Formats: sequence, structure tokens, C-alpha cells
Amino acid sequence: MHARQAAEPGLVIDVSLQETLATMAIGELARAGLGRTIWSHRRTTDGNGAIVTILPASDAYADLAARGPQRAAWLSVMGSPDWGADPRFATKPDRVANWDALHALQHGPTRPDLAPSLVKPFGLRCLYDNRAAVWYSSVRA
Repeated sequence: MHARQAAEPGLVIDVSLQETLATMAIGELARAGLGRTIWSHRRTTDGNGAIVTILPASDAYADLAARGPQRAAWLSVMGSPDWGADPRFATKPDRVANWDALHALQHGPTRPDLAPSLVKPFGLRCLYDNRAAVWYSSVRA
């Protein structure tokens, strides 16, 4: 999600299919799909620069890697929850150190229709599995 230029009103939600596929935790999604125990969400390292959160939807999962201005936009989409200003989550190292608490809070406000309700107004479709990606011209290229 990116804020528009200062002269333009509103918010643009940038759904990057390629970034999602590149950062998606395939193993975790496969385990969830097969009904197996999901691995711990606790982060032990800094990762690739993003803190990836996988949020449940009614029939799929949404992969979120919000940082910087994107994090502020994501908090706005969630209704600006009070915990967004919590000092435990102020910086990326703070969020990594308090990952379990952050993960639980981000799951709390999600609705089963979260992903479709965020992307449909922009004429976009949700990608529910990797097989569907071959139908998107941007992925085939």
C-alpha cells in the first residue's frame, strides 16, 4: 500500500503479485492446507528486510510485508488500532523482538473477507494458490 502524491486524495493499495509469490512461506501454507501443525511464527532473525505476516481469509491466506509508509497505511486500513502506537512495535527491531504479540494483534482484526474486500474496489483479484498465478500475464512474463 502506498500513499498517493500529496496533491492527490485517497490511498492506493499496491498488490504486487510477484512480491507476494517471492516472499510467500510456501512450506507454511502447504502445511496449513494439509491440516498439519503450523511452525512457530516467532522471528529469530531480521530476515530479508521485511516482517512478513500471513493473515487468514475465508478460503486463502494474505501475505503482508508492510514496512515504512506501508505500515502506516496498513494500520489505517485496519482502523488505526491503539496498538499501532505501542512502543513495542515502533521500529523494525522492536517488532522482531515482540513478534508473538504483534502477530496475535494483527490476526485479531482480520475478517474472513479481508483480502477480497481490500482488492475488489481496485478491479483486482485475489490469488488463492500458486497454480492460479500462471493465468496472470505479469507472472508468465
